Amino acid sequence: MQFFSCGDYAALEAIEKNKKMADSIYHVQKDTISKSFEDICDSVHKMEFERAVDSIKLLRLEGIKDLIEN
Repeated sequence: MQFFSCGDYAALEAIEKNKKMADSIYHVQKDTISKSFEDICDSVHKMEFERAVDSIKLLRLEGIKDLIEN
């Protein structure tokens, strides 16, 4: 099997260099990436929490209206 029109060893070396580069970039950016994911998760959690609270409020209001009308 050949990659990039070169021999097996050259392709393996290129793949290994790419892995090392990706690892080093990840380690340098790890804190920034982690913080970004935390921020995204926090905002999604807050949005879903607010949506759930609004839904519960609507159900409670409908229940109160039913009690008053009946």
